[in-house]
Amino acid sequence: SMAAAGLTGGHAMDANGDSLALYADLDAAGDLPLRLRVAPWCRPGVDSDAVRALIGQQGRGGSLWRTEGVKLFMDGTIDNGTAWLERPDCHGESTHSFWPDPAAYTRVIGELHDAGVPTATHAIGDAAVRHALDAVERARSAGGPDVRHRIEHIETIPDDTVARFAELGVVASMQPTHCADFTRADHTDNWSRRLGEERASHAWRCRDLWDAGARVVLGSDWPISPFPPLGVMAA
Repeated sequence: SMAAAGLTGGHAMDANGDSLALYADLDAAGDLPLRLRVAPWCRPGVDSDAVRALIGQQGRGGSLWRTEGVKLFMDGTIDNGTAWLERPDCHGESTHSFWPDPAAYTRVIGELHDAGVPTATHAIGDAAVRHALDAVERARSAGGPDVRHRIEHIETIPDDTVARFAELGVVASMQPTHCADFTRADHTDNWSRRLGEERASHAWRCRDLWDAGARVVLGSDWPISPFPPLGVMAA
């Protein structure tokens, strides 16, 4: 179990549907084994009423769980050609944002920022990461509360993007086991072949982000990867 592995808390980034009610029931029954910070999803196509509903959910919780933040997706994955890259992969794929209108994502980030709601954006490709950072920069430039936003995964980014995390105060949330478990050092895996040698050789830039002054946090992305923390730290 997670508790037996030494975990005392976690971030649940898939709070949607009936999951909030499930957390409440588990908590009331004394069956929630660790503290959870949960974030409901915000999908493309949301209107202002839906954003206000997400804002209204903030703070809901119990003794061991609390709703704090909103999860968004800027792209998919490199392995299946749905990431958002500035240059296509070797199959000519990974060229589009998950949001059909990226400007709509930017507007939502601004609304959530103004309401003091932290966001966590899944952004794997360099174009997705750049747009997520641009959205935070625009939100911050308009003033409002001091909100800590974060970007998840950040698998491939160029040099000029690395420094922006520290400049904007955006947390880099990364999962070392993705690299250790799903790619090979000789770049014969699907992920590396899709990106090509140049980009595959400069991926998962945890140390570069750290050296540039960014706040880097590590996680498992369970259930995509195993949750035991020792494996994450070893990777």
